[in-house]
Amino acid sequence: MLASQVNGLGAASMKPWHLKAAYEVYDVDGNPKYQGTYEEWWAAPDKYKSSFSDPGFHQVEYVDGTRVMISGDVTRPLIENLIGLELKFPMPPAAVPSNAQYLGTC
Repeated sequence: MLASQVNGLGAASMKPWHLKAAYEVYDVDGNPKYQGTYEEWWAAPDKYKSSFSDPGFHQVEYVDGTRVMISGDVTRPLIENLIGLELKFPMPPAAVPSNAQYLGTC
């Protein structure tokens, strides 16, 4: 439980940070399907900018308090949602039952 609290990038006590990561998505046969980049500039849990770019999806999301502004593609595919979450929160939250299996990062 403690690991999920101290091994993540989304805590309110974090100082501002910037992350840039490249990712690759594979098909069901294990062959590379496409690759992309994820980038985030984080100032607080309610103040950040995130960016996704791959051959079929481009989006920049700005969050400032209760305001959310999106440019590019509006609907974010599930895999991109998971990539961003897994990078920021690599450990499962404390609410996950102890017998649940955690698959790790995408």
